[in-house]
Amino acid sequence: MKRLIPALLALTAAGMAQASTLSVGLGRFSSSFGDCFVSNTSSSFLNRLSIADSAPTSSAAGSGSLSSAALAAYDKGVGVETRSAAQGNPTQAGSHVSGSCARASITLDDLILSGPSGAVITTSFATTLRGEMHFDTNPGGTSSTSVFAQLVSPGGATSLDGMNIPVSFVNAGDEPIVIDEILRSVPFAATVGDAFSVTLSLSIESLTRAGRFLDGGGFAAGIAGNTAIFNDTLAFVTDRPVFDLPDGFSIDSVDGLIVANRFLGPTDPDPPALPLPGTLSMLLGGALLLVSGRRRPYA
Repeated sequence: MKRLIPALLALTAAGMAQASTLSVGLGRFSSSFGDCFVSNTSSSFLNRLSIADSAPTSSAAGSGSLSSAALAAYDKGVGVETRSAAQGNPTQAGSHVSGSCARASITLDDLILSGPSGAVITTSFATTLRGEMHFDTNPGGTSSTSVFAQLVSPGGATSLDGMNIPVSFVNAGDEPIVIDEILRSVPFAATVGDAFSVTLSLSIESLTRAGRFLDGGGFAAGIAGNTAIFNDTLAFVTDRPVFDLPDGFSIDSVDGLIVANRFLGPTDPDPPALPLPGTLSMLLGGALLLVSGRRRPYA
């Protein structure tokens, strides 16, 4: 890896202008239906961009809390995290909803294919996707989490991996749902010497609802909570070449820290976690702990 650093510095000294961008956004659900409207957004030409949000929620049907965060960094990839909790009001028939969403993306505009002059090849790139989801509900509560990873190739061709996890009646002690996968983009054509762009995008929507009418009659106020931790997750692979290339070809990106078709990975030996405030244990009704998130290091 150390041998790659001088090559990266040489490319930077050659004067390649940074046109790549980072983007993050957060939002909240306004109801139990429809999309999570992302209203708090930011984009930057800096090397690292992060954003966080947290708030209590309340209605006649109950109370709750939510938080979310998003991170985009050229040396780390994109990460998102959401947490929400809801507790129904036992004296008020109805549902209380707490929900949030987060998204982050990186667009690299300075990728260059090298090889025999004028050659055109078909290639694709690989990324990791890692994260985990925790749920805590009782018979009156429901939770759902949707995760979408999107890889955009030149020309707009998109590879989309998504999952929607609806959960009811899950105890807090149950094992989390763990995701650890390698994703690959849609194949695309690249020409030697011509710059091209790719985008890595990750989004999460988390929703909790407490209070519902039970089958056969009756009403349960309920509690619900979920935590989706994908904060060190969608990034170029580091254990193999990033792009699938034939012999005699290579790809570099100054912004994306890709040298000789290898992603250098974090430049900080201990990259900061997402900036969610406080301990992010969500307390409802005084001492009632609905959601307790914990970070687990990935190998």
